[in-house]
Amino acid sequence: MASRHGQDHPLNEVSPSPLKTNVAEVPRILPIHACVTGAPQSTVRFTADQAAWGNRIATDDHGVLVPAITIEELCRQNGIEKIDLLKLDIEGAEEQVLKNGAFLARTEHIIVELHGHYGFQCFQRDIAPCLMDWWRRKGDHQTPIW
Repeated sequence: MASRHGQDHPLNEVSPSPLKTNVAEVPRILPIHACVTGAPQSTVRFTADQAAWGNRIATDDHGVLVPAITIEELCRQNGIEKIDLLKLDIEGAEEQVLKNGAFLARTEHIIVELHGHYGFQCFQRDIAPCLMDWWRRKGDHQTPIW
């Protein structure tokens, strides 16, 4: 991607944890303090009692209140028409986000870390409608890599 778009191509990074210290020296990264959700909502509770990679959207009243954003909202707010590469490592929210995956139609490549009961078959089911559109756009010479 970098070779195709150059070093000036903007990157958006969404994280419930503050990112400013992680990306302060990379001016093309826009840090967005939020949790990615599948449906519009203003905030969610995010656990804060695990190592950074072990926290997730809380299912009760515990955790810290964090702004929430869908990928569609992120695209609309930032004028993003096409997603070249989407990396999802959202600690268990994959099902919620991918079931409401209108953004997949504008996504060229996706890398997803799956968690819990949401395995590969669920992932395939949720992206299937957009995958057929992807194949039509790319032609028969492109094949997804599983």
